[in-house]
Amino acid sequence: MTQDPTDGAPELLGFDDATRLSADAVAEVYRDHHFGGLNRVAALLGANIDVASAKGPWLSLSDGSRIFDAHLSNGAVAFGHNHPRMLEAARNALDYGGVGLPGPVPSRVVAGFCRDLTRIAPEGMSRAILYNSGAEAIEGALVATCLAQGRRDLFVGFEGGFHGKTAGARSMGGIANEKRGFPGWASTEVLPYADLDAASSFLAREGRRVAAVVVEPIQSNGGVRLPPAGYLSGLAEACRRAGALLVVDEVSTGLGRTGLLFECQRDGVVPDLLCLAKSLSGGLVPVGAVLVGDRLAKVMASATTASHFATTFSGAALSAAVGLEVVRMLSQEDLPGRAERLGHRLEEGLRAVQSRHPRLVREVRGRGLLWGIELADPAGLPGRFLPRGFGDFLTSRFGGSVAIAMQRYTVQHHRALLAATASDRRVVRVFPPLVSEPEEIDQLVQSIEASLADGLTAWVKNLT
Repeated sequence: MTQDPTDGAPELLGFDDATRLSADAVAEVYRDHHFGGLNRVAALLGANIDVASAKGPWLSLSDGSRIFDAHLSNGAVAFGHNHPRMLEAARNALDYGGVGLPGPVPSRVVAGFCRDLTRIAPEGMSRAILYNSGAEAIEGALVATCLAQGRRDLFVGFEGGFHGKTAGARSMGGIANEKRGFPGWASTEVLPYADLDAASSFLAREGRRVAAVVVEPIQSNGGVRLPPAGYLSGLAEACRRAGALLVVDEVSTGLGRTGLLFECQRDGVVPDLLCLAKSLSGGLVPVGAVLVGDRLAKVMASATTASHFATTFSGAALSAAVGLEVVRMLSQEDLPGRAERLGHRLEEGLRAVQSRHPRLVREVRGRGLLWGIELADPAGLPGRFLPRGFGDFLTSRFGGSVAIAMQRYTVQHHRALLAATASDRRVVRVFPPLVSEPEEIDQLVQSIEASLADGLTAWVKNLT
Protein backbone atom coordinates (compact mmCIF):
# COMPACT_ATOMS: atom_id res chain seq x y z
CA MET A 1 0.00 0.00 0.00
CA THR A 2 1.07 3.58 -0.61
CA GLN A 3 1.80 5.49 2.58
CA ASP A 4 1.31 9.23 2.50
CA PRO A 5 4.45 10.78 4.02
CA THR A 6 2.41 13.28 5.99
CA ASP A 7 2.22 12.29 9.65
CA GLY A 8 -1.15 10.94 10.58
CA ALA A 9 -2.31 10.61 6.96
CA PRO A 10 -4.46 7.59 6.11
CA GLU A 11 -2.94 4.58 4.44
CA LEU A 12 -4.11 4.65 0.84
CA LEU A 13 -4.06 2.05 -1.90
CA GLY A 14 -3.69 3.82 -5.22
CA PHE A 15 -4.30 2.11 -8.56
CA ASP A 16 -1.57 -0.54 -8.55
CA ASP A 17 -2.39 -1.86 -5.10
CA ALA A 18 -6.13 -1.82 -5.84
CA THR A 19 -5.65 -4.03 -8.91
CA ARG A 20 -3.79 -6.56 -6.74
CA LEU A 21 -6.55 -6.98 -4.15
CA SER A 22 -7.61 -10.59 -3.65
CA ALA A 23 -11.16 -11.68 -4.37
CA ASP A 24 -11.84 -11.96 -0.62
CA ALA A 25 -10.47 -8.46 -0.04
CA VAL A 26 -12.67 -7.06 -2.80
CA ALA A 27 -15.73 -8.72 -1.26
CA GLU A 28 -14.79 -7.25 2.14
CA VAL A 29 -14.35 -3.74 0.75
CA TYR A 30 -17.65 -3.96 -1.12
CA ARG A 31 -19.34 -5.05 2.08
CA ASP A 32 -17.83 -2.31 4.23
CA HIS A 33 -17.33 0.65 1.90
CA HIS A 34 -19.38 0.17 -1.26
CA PHE A 35 -23.16 -0.04 -1.35
CA GLY A 36 -23.39 -3.48 0.22
CA GLY A 37 -26.65 -4.46 -1.44
CA LEU A 38 -24.97 -4.69 -4.80
CA ASN A 39 -22.48 -7.23 -3.50
CA ARG A 40 -25.32 -9.36 -2.17
CA VAL A 41 -27.02 -9.17 -5.56
CA ALA A 42 -23.78 -10.32 -7.24
CA ALA A 43 -23.59 -13.26 -4.84
CA LEU A 44 -27.23 -14.17 -5.47
CA LEU A 45 -26.70 -14.12 -9.24
CA GLY A 46 -23.50 -16.12 -9.03
CA ALA A 47 -21.62 -13.16 -10.50
CA ASN A 48 -19.22 -12.65 -7.58
CA ILE A 49 -16.45 -14.19 -9.67
CA ASP A 50 -12.76 -13.32 -9.62
CA VAL A 51 -12.16 -11.76 -13.05
CA ALA A 52 -8.49 -11.31 -13.87
CA SER A 53 -9.03 -9.83 -17.34
CA ALA A 54 -11.69 -9.38 -19.99
CA LYS A 55 -11.45 -9.35 -23.77
CA GLY A 56 -14.18 -9.60 -26.37
CA PRO A 57 -17.03 -11.74 -25.04
CA TRP A 58 -14.78 -13.56 -22.56
CA LEU A 59 -14.16 -13.03 -18.85
CA SER A 60 -10.89 -14.71 -17.82
CA LEU A 61 -10.82 -15.77 -14.17
CA SER A 62 -7.81 -15.96 -11.90
CA ASP A 63 -7.98 -19.77 -11.95
CA GLY A 64 -7.42 -19.79 -15.73
CA SER A 65 -11.02 -20.61 -16.72
CA ARG A 66 -13.18 -18.44 -18.98
CA ILE A 67 -16.82 -17.35 -18.95
CA PHE A 68 -18.77 -16.16 -22.00
CA ASP A 69 -20.35 -12.84 -21.11
CA ALA A 70 -23.86 -12.67 -22.56
CA HIS A 71 -24.89 -10.17 -19.87
CA LEU A 72 -22.55 -7.37 -21.01
CA SER A 73 -23.79 -4.95 -18.35
CA ASN A 74 -27.28 -5.40 -19.76
CA GLY A 75 -26.01 -5.06 -23.31
CA ALA A 76 -23.83 -1.98 -22.82
CA VAL A 77 -20.56 -3.73 -23.73
CA ALA A 78 -21.85 -4.23 -27.26
CA PHE A 79 -18.39 -4.48 -28.88
CA GLY A 80 -17.00 -6.85 -26.29
CA HIS A 81 -14.68 -5.98 -23.46
CA ASN A 82 -11.69 -3.74 -24.18
CA HIS A 83 -12.11 -3.60 -27.93
CA PRO A 84 -8.84 -2.29 -29.47
CA ARG A 85 -10.60 0.47 -31.40
CA MET A 86 -12.33 1.71 -28.25
CA LEU A 87 -9.09 1.62 -26.24
CA GLU A 88 -7.27 3.56 -28.94
CA ALA A 89 -10.02 6.18 -29.05
CA ALA A 90 -9.81 6.60 -25.26
CA ARG A 91 -6.01 6.95 -25.39
CA ASN A 92 -6.28 9.54 -28.14
CA ALA A 93 -8.69 11.54 -25.99
CA LEU A 94 -6.37 11.37 -22.97
CA ASP A 95 -3.48 12.59 -25.14
CA TYR A 96 -5.60 15.31 -26.69
CA GLY A 97 -4.61 18.78 -25.59
CA GLY A 98 -7.97 20.48 -26.08
CA VAL A 99 -10.91 21.01 -23.76
CA GLY A 100 -11.46 17.89 -21.65
CA LEU A 101 -14.67 18.77 -19.86
CA PRO A 102 -17.71 20.54 -21.28
CA GLY A 103 -18.60 24.07 -20.42
CA PRO A 104 -19.01 27.36 -22.26
CA VAL A 105 -15.92 26.67 -24.40
CA PRO A 106 -16.69 24.67 -27.59
CA SER A 107 -14.92 21.34 -28.06
CA ARG A 108 -13.81 20.01 -31.44
CA VAL A 109 -14.26 16.41 -30.27
CA VAL A 110 -17.82 17.06 -29.07
CA ALA A 111 -18.60 18.86 -32.32
CA GLY A 112 -17.38 15.87 -34.31
CA PHE A 113 -19.37 13.43 -32.19
CA CYS A 114 -22.63 15.35 -32.54
CA ARG A 115 -22.08 15.74 -36.27
CA ASP A 116 -21.41 12.02 -36.85
CA LEU A 117 -24.18 10.86 -34.54
CA THR A 118 -26.79 12.93 -36.35
CA ARG A 119 -25.43 11.66 -39.71
CA ILE A 120 -26.52 8.11 -38.85
CA ALA A 121 -29.74 9.18 -37.11
CA PRO A 122 -33.19 8.71 -38.63
CA GLU A 123 -33.88 11.35 -41.25
CA GLY A 124 -34.69 14.77 -39.82
CA MET A 125 -33.11 14.20 -36.40
CA SER A 126 -30.56 16.97 -36.65
CA ARG A 127 -29.65 17.76 -33.03
CA ALA A 128 -27.91 15.72 -30.34
CA ILE A 129 -28.05 16.49 -26.63
CA LEU A 130 -25.29 14.64 -24.76
CA TYR A 131 -25.65 12.96 -21.38
CA ASN A 132 -23.94 10.31 -19.25
CA SER A 133 -26.49 7.49 -19.17
CA GLY A 134 -29.80 6.22 -20.45
CA ALA A 135 -31.68 7.48 -17.42
CA GLU A 136 -30.18 10.96 -17.90
CA ALA A 137 -31.17 10.85 -21.57
CA ILE A 138 -34.76 10.07 -20.57
CA GLU A 139 -34.71 12.94 -18.08
CA GLY A 140 -33.40 15.27 -20.79
CA ALA A 141 -36.15 14.16 -23.15
CA LEU A 142 -38.75 14.87 -20.47
CA VAL A 143 -37.29 18.33 -19.90
CA ALA A 144 -37.48 19.01 -23.64
CA THR A 145 -41.11 17.92 -23.80
CA CYS A 146 -42.02 20.11 -20.83
CA LEU A 147 -40.46 23.14 -22.52
CA ALA A 148 -42.08 22.37 -25.84
CA GLN A 149 -45.54 21.42 -24.64
CA GLY A 150 -46.33 24.22 -22.21
CA ARG A 151 -49.29 23.43 -19.99
CA ARG A 152 -49.74 19.82 -21.04
CA ASP A 153 -49.24 17.99 -17.76
CA LEU A 154 -49.69 14.28 -18.49
CA PHE A 155 -47.12 11.69 -19.61
CA VAL A 156 -47.84 8.22 -20.92
CA GLY A 157 -45.73 5.13 -20.22
CA PHE A 158 -46.39 1.41 -20.60
CA GLU A 159 -46.70 -1.66 -18.40
CA GLY A 160 -43.36 -3.47 -18.24
CA GLY A 161 -41.47 -0.42 -19.46
CA PHE A 162 -38.06 0.36 -17.99
CA HIS A 163 -36.32 3.69 -18.59
CA GLY A 164 -33.81 4.02 -15.77
CA LYS A 165 -33.54 4.60 -12.05
CA THR A 166 -33.85 8.38 -11.72
CA ALA A 167 -37.08 9.95 -10.52
CA GLY A 168 -38.52 10.92 -13.89
CA ALA A 169 -37.42 7.70 -15.55
CA ARG A 170 -39.06 5.62 -12.83
CA SER A 171 -42.28 7.60 -13.25
CA MET A 172 -42.40 6.74 -16.95
CA GLY A 173 -41.75 3.04 -16.33
CA GLY A 174 -44.20 0.25 -15.69
CA ILE A 175 -42.27 -2.23 -13.53
CA ALA A 176 -43.82 -2.36 -10.07
CA ASN A 177 -40.64 -3.17 -8.14
CA GLU A 178 -38.83 -0.21 -9.72
CA LYS A 179 -41.59 2.21 -8.71
CA ARG A 180 -42.43 0.88 -5.26
CA GLY A 181 -41.63 3.44 -2.56
CA PHE A 182 -41.06 6.31 -4.98
CA PRO A 183 -43.59 9.12 -5.42
CA GLY A 184 -44.45 9.92 -9.00
CA TRP A 185 -42.43 12.71 -10.58
CA ALA A 186 -45.29 13.74 -12.82
CA SER A 187 -48.85 12.85 -13.71
CA THR A 188 -48.42 9.57 -15.54
CA GLU A 189 -50.78 7.14 -17.21
CA VAL A 190 -49.41 3.62 -17.62
CA LEU A 191 -51.07 1.78 -20.49
CA PRO A 192 -50.87 -1.86 -21.65
CA TYR A 193 -47.84 -2.41 -23.87
CA ALA A 194 -48.32 -3.40 -27.51
CA ASP A 195 -52.06 -2.66 -27.34
CA LEU A 196 -52.49 -0.03 -30.05
CA ASP A 197 -56.26 0.19 -29.58
CA ALA A 198 -55.86 1.04 -25.88
CA ALA A 199 -53.23 3.70 -26.59
CA SER A 200 -55.17 5.23 -29.49
CA SER A 201 -58.37 5.38 -27.46
CA PHE A 202 -56.64 7.03 -24.52
CA LEU A 203 -54.91 9.61 -26.71
CA ALA A 204 -58.14 10.40 -28.53
CA ARG A 205 -59.87 10.94 -25.19
CA GLU A 206 -57.13 12.67 -23.14
CA GLY A 207 -54.70 13.79 -25.82
CA ARG A 208 -55.00 17.52 -25.12
CA ARG A 209 -53.37 16.92 -21.73
CA VAL A 210 -50.61 14.59 -22.92
CA ALA A 211 -47.15 16.12 -23.24
CA ALA A 212 -45.37 12.97 -24.40
CA VAL A 213 -45.59 9.22 -24.83
CA VAL A 214 -42.45 7.30 -23.82
CA VAL A 215 -42.05 3.84 -25.34
CA GLU A 216 -39.49 1.13 -26.05
CA PRO A 217 -39.75 -0.45 -29.51
CA ILE A 218 -38.88 -3.75 -27.78
CA GLN A 219 -39.20 -4.05 -24.01
CA SER A 220 -35.83 -5.44 -22.97
CA ASN A 221 -35.91 -5.42 -19.17
CA GLY A 222 -39.65 -6.01 -19.36
CA GLY A 223 -39.10 -9.58 -20.58
CA VAL A 224 -37.95 -9.07 -24.19
CA ARG A 225 -41.47 -8.31 -25.36
CA LEU A 226 -41.93 -7.54 -29.05
CA PRO A 227 -45.00 -5.62 -30.23
CA PRO A 228 -46.81 -6.60 -33.43
CA ALA A 229 -45.72 -5.10 -36.74
CA GLY A 230 -47.13 -1.62 -37.19
CA TYR A 231 -47.54 -0.93 -33.49
CA LEU A 232 -44.93 1.83 -33.32
CA SER A 233 -46.09 3.55 -36.50
CA GLY A 234 -49.69 3.39 -35.27
CA LEU A 235 -48.65 4.88 -31.93
CA ALA A 236 -46.75 7.65 -33.72
CA GLU A 237 -49.85 8.51 -35.74
CA ALA A 238 -52.03 8.56 -32.60
CA CYS A 239 -49.52 10.92 -30.97
CA ARG A 240 -49.53 13.18 -34.03
CA ARG A 241 -53.32 13.45 -33.97
CA ALA A 242 -53.30 14.26 -30.24
CA GLY A 243 -50.41 16.74 -30.45
CA ALA A 244 -48.33 14.61 -28.06
CA LEU A 245 -44.60 14.13 -28.60
CA LEU A 246 -43.27 10.62 -29.17
CA VAL A 247 -40.16 9.70 -27.15
CA VAL A 248 -38.62 6.40 -28.27
CA ASP A 249 -36.26 4.78 -25.78
CA GLU A 250 -33.62 2.83 -27.72
CA VAL A 251 -31.11 2.60 -24.89
CA SER A 252 -31.21 -1.21 -25.17
CA THR A 253 -32.27 -1.70 -28.79
CA GLY A 254 -30.41 1.08 -30.58
CA LEU A 255 -27.10 1.11 -32.45
CA GLY A 256 -27.29 -2.24 -34.19
CA ARG A 257 -28.45 -4.57 -31.43
CA THR A 258 -31.61 -5.72 -33.24
CA GLY A 259 -30.16 -5.85 -36.78
CA LEU A 260 -30.95 -2.23 -37.65
CA LEU A 261 -29.18 0.91 -36.48
CA PHE A 262 -32.43 1.89 -34.72
CA GLU A 263 -35.32 -0.46 -34.13
CA CYS A 264 -37.86 2.33 -34.77
CA GLN A 265 -36.74 2.25 -38.42
CA ARG A 266 -38.39 -1.16 -38.81
CA ASP A 267 -41.76 0.57 -38.65
CA GLY A 268 -40.57 3.61 -40.60
CA VAL A 269 -40.94 5.84 -37.53
CA VAL A 270 -39.00 9.05 -36.95
CA PRO A 271 -39.76 9.99 -33.34
CA ASP A 272 -39.70 13.49 -31.91
CA LEU A 273 -36.97 12.42 -29.47
CA LEU A 274 -34.79 9.30 -29.55
CA CYS A 275 -32.86 8.25 -26.42
CA LEU A 276 -29.57 6.35 -26.65
CA ALA A 277 -26.89 5.10 -24.24
CA LYS A 278 -25.42 1.66 -23.37
CA SER A 279 -23.76 0.67 -26.69
CA LEU A 280 -22.75 4.29 -27.26
CA SER A 281 -20.24 3.87 -24.43
CA GLY A 282 -18.04 1.40 -26.29
CA GLY A 283 -18.10 -0.53 -23.02
CA LEU A 284 -15.70 2.00 -21.50
CA VAL A 285 -17.16 5.40 -20.64
CA PRO A 286 -20.47 6.92 -19.56
CA VAL A 287 -22.29 8.23 -22.65
CA GLY A 288 -25.93 8.95 -23.36
CA ALA A 289 -27.65 11.08 -25.95
CA VAL A 290 -31.01 12.39 -27.05
CA LEU A 291 -31.50 12.84 -30.78
CA VAL A 292 -34.02 15.58 -31.48
CA GLY A 293 -36.15 16.07 -34.56
CA ASP A 294 -36.47 19.29 -36.48
CA ARG A 295 -39.89 19.85 -34.90
CA LEU A 296 -38.16 20.66 -31.60
CA ALA A 297 -35.22 22.64 -32.99
CA LYS A 298 -36.70 25.95 -31.81
CA VAL A 299 -36.90 24.65 -28.24
CA MET A 300 -33.12 24.32 -28.19
CA ALA A 301 -32.34 27.52 -30.08
CA SER A 302 -32.11 30.09 -27.30
CA ALA A 303 -29.30 30.43 -24.76
CA THR A 304 -31.84 30.45 -21.93
CA THR A 305 -33.35 27.15 -23.01
CA ALA A 306 -29.99 25.53 -23.75
CA SER A 307 -28.95 25.90 -20.11
CA HIS A 308 -31.64 23.38 -19.15
CA PHE A 309 -29.71 20.65 -20.99
CA ALA A 310 -26.22 21.29 -19.61
CA THR A 311 -24.72 18.87 -17.11
CA THR A 312 -21.22 18.90 -15.64
CA PHE A 313 -19.74 15.86 -17.37
CA SER A 314 -21.95 15.27 -20.42
CA GLY A 315 -19.96 15.88 -23.56
CA ALA A 316 -16.55 15.27 -22.01
CA ALA A 317 -13.82 14.78 -24.61
CA LEU A 318 -13.12 11.22 -23.41
CA SER A 319 -16.76 10.17 -23.81
CA ALA A 320 -17.15 11.98 -27.12
CA ALA A 321 -13.99 10.40 -28.54
CA VAL A 322 -15.19 6.90 -27.74
CA GLY A 323 -18.65 7.75 -29.07
CA LEU A 324 -17.07 8.93 -32.32
CA GLU A 325 -15.37 5.56 -32.72
CA VAL A 326 -18.59 3.70 -31.89
CA VAL A 327 -20.43 5.48 -34.69
CA ARG A 328 -17.57 4.93 -37.13
CA MET A 329 -17.22 1.24 -36.29
CA LEU A 330 -20.95 0.60 -36.60
CA SER A 331 -20.85 2.00 -40.12
CA GLN A 332 -17.49 0.70 -41.35
CA GLU A 333 -18.00 -2.87 -40.16
CA ASP A 334 -21.77 -3.06 -40.81
CA LEU A 335 -22.40 -4.27 -37.30
CA PRO A 336 -26.20 -4.05 -37.60
CA GLY A 337 -26.00 -6.46 -40.54
CA ARG A 338 -23.66 -8.70 -38.57
CA ALA A 339 -26.10 -8.69 -35.64
CA GLU A 340 -28.91 -9.72 -37.97
CA ARG A 341 -26.90 -12.60 -39.44
CA LEU A 342 -25.64 -13.83 -36.08
CA GLY A 343 -29.13 -13.34 -34.69
CA HIS A 344 -30.53 -15.87 -37.14
CA ARG A 345 -27.90 -18.35 -35.96
CA LEU A 346 -28.69 -17.66 -32.31
CA GLU A 347 -32.42 -17.94 -32.94
CA GLU A 348 -31.99 -21.28 -34.70
CA GLY A 349 -29.93 -22.61 -31.80
CA LEU A 350 -32.33 -21.38 -29.11
CA ARG A 351 -35.38 -22.76 -30.90
CA ALA A 352 -33.67 -26.12 -31.22
CA VAL A 353 -32.95 -26.04 -27.48
CA GLN A 354 -36.58 -25.19 -26.80
CA SER A 355 -37.74 -28.14 -28.88
CA ARG A 356 -35.58 -30.49 -26.79
CA HIS A 357 -36.72 -28.99 -23.45
CA PRO A 358 -40.38 -28.10 -24.00
CA ARG A 359 -41.35 -28.47 -20.33
CA LEU A 360 -38.75 -25.99 -19.12
CA VAL A 361 -38.76 -23.48 -22.02
CA ARG A 362 -42.12 -21.96 -22.83
CA GLU A 363 -40.91 -19.53 -25.51
CA VAL A 364 -37.86 -17.92 -27.04
CA ARG A 365 -38.31 -14.49 -28.59
CA GLY A 366 -36.16 -11.64 -29.76
CA ARG A 367 -34.50 -10.00 -32.69
CA GLY A 368 -30.89 -9.61 -33.82
CA LEU A 369 -28.69 -10.20 -30.78
CA LEU A 370 -31.32 -9.44 -28.14
CA TRP A 371 -33.16 -12.60 -27.08
CA GLY A 372 -35.25 -13.77 -24.17
CA ILE A 373 -35.81 -17.30 -22.93
CA GLU A 374 -39.13 -17.60 -21.11
CA LEU A 375 -38.96 -20.48 -18.65
CA ALA A 376 -41.85 -22.43 -17.22
CA ASP A 377 -43.33 -21.26 -13.95
CA PRO A 378 -42.24 -23.83 -11.32
CA ALA A 379 -45.70 -23.75 -9.80
CA GLY A 380 -47.08 -25.25 -12.99
CA LEU A 381 -44.54 -28.05 -13.37
CA PRO A 382 -45.31 -31.65 -12.43
CA GLY A 383 -43.96 -32.70 -9.03
CA ARG A 384 -41.35 -35.01 -10.53
CA PHE A 385 -39.49 -31.97 -11.88
CA LEU A 386 -38.90 -30.57 -8.39
CA PRO A 387 -37.97 -32.12 -5.05
CA ARG A 388 -40.58 -31.63 -2.38
CA GLY A 389 -40.54 -28.10 -1.00
CA PHE A 390 -38.13 -26.63 -3.56
CA GLY A 391 -40.88 -24.72 -5.37
CA ASP A 392 -41.90 -23.13 -2.07
CA PHE A 393 -38.25 -22.37 -1.30
CA LEU A 394 -37.81 -20.66 -4.65
CA THR A 395 -40.90 -18.53 -4.07
CA SER A 396 -40.10 -17.58 -0.48
CA ARG A 397 -36.43 -16.71 -1.00
CA PHE A 398 -36.33 -15.33 -4.55
CA GLY A 399 -39.89 -14.40 -5.44
CA GLY A 400 -40.17 -17.52 -7.51
CA SER A 401 -37.50 -16.22 -9.89
CA VAL A 402 -36.62 -19.24 -11.94
CA ALA A 403 -34.65 -16.86 -14.18
CA ILE A 404 -32.26 -16.03 -11.32
CA ALA A 405 -31.92 -19.74 -10.56
CA MET A 406 -30.88 -20.43 -14.14
CA GLN A 407 -28.61 -17.38 -14.37
CA ARG A 408 -26.70 -18.37 -11.23
CA TYR A 409 -26.42 -22.03 -12.20
CA THR A 410 -25.27 -21.34 -15.76
CA VAL A 411 -22.44 -19.00 -14.80
CA GLN A 412 -21.19 -21.33 -12.09
CA HIS A 413 -21.49 -24.66 -13.90
CA HIS A 414 -21.57 -23.96 -17.63
CA ARG A 415 -19.44 -20.83 -17.94
CA ALA A 416 -21.90 -18.36 -19.45
CA LEU A 417 -23.19 -15.19 -17.79
CA LEU A 418 -26.81 -14.41 -18.71
CA ALA A 419 -29.18 -11.64 -17.59
CA ALA A 420 -32.46 -12.03 -15.71
CA THR A 421 -35.14 -9.42 -16.40
CA ALA A 422 -36.62 -7.00 -13.89
CA SER A 423 -40.31 -7.42 -14.52
CA ASP A 424 -40.72 -11.10 -15.42
CA ARG A 425 -39.17 -13.64 -13.04
CA ARG A 426 -39.31 -16.32 -15.75
CA VAL A 427 -37.29 -14.57 -18.50
CA VAL A 428 -33.55 -14.77 -19.04
CA ARG A 429 -32.01 -12.35 -21.56
CA VAL A 430 -29.16 -13.23 -23.90
CA PHE A 431 -26.94 -10.30 -25.00
CA PRO A 432 -23.95 -11.54 -27.06
CA PRO A 433 -21.54 -8.85 -28.34
CA LEU A 434 -22.15 -7.55 -31.86
CA VAL A 435 -18.62 -8.69 -32.75
CA SER A 436 -19.10 -12.31 -31.64
CA GLU A 437 -17.86 -15.07 -33.92
CA PRO A 438 -20.32 -17.70 -35.21
CA GLU A 439 -18.60 -20.46 -33.24
CA GLU A 440 -18.87 -18.36 -30.07
CA ILE A 441 -22.62 -18.10 -30.59
CA ASP A 442 -22.67 -21.89 -30.91
CA GLN A 443 -20.71 -22.25 -27.65
CA LEU A 444 -23.16 -19.95 -25.89
CA VAL A 445 -26.10 -22.05 -27.08
CA GLN A 446 -24.31 -25.19 -25.88
CA SER A 447 -23.90 -23.66 -22.40
CA ILE A 448 -27.59 -22.82 -22.26
CA GLU A 449 -28.47 -26.32 -23.47
CA ALA A 450 -26.27 -27.92 -20.81
CA SER A 451 -27.85 -25.85 -18.06
CA LEU A 452 -31.36 -26.80 -19.18
CA ALA A 453 -30.36 -30.45 -19.44
CA ASP A 454 -29.27 -30.42 -15.78
CA GLY A 455 -32.76 -29.19 -14.92
CA LEU A 456 -34.56 -27.00 -12.42
CA THR A 457 -33.78 -29.28 -9.49
CA ALA A 458 -30.07 -28.65 -9.95
CA TRP A 459 -30.61 -24.89 -10.25
CA VAL A 460 -32.61 -24.62 -7.05
CA LYS A 461 -30.20 -26.86 -5.10
CA ASN A 462 -27.46 -24.50 -6.21
CA LEU A 463 -29.36 -21.54 -4.71
CA THR A 464 -29.41 -23.15 -1.29
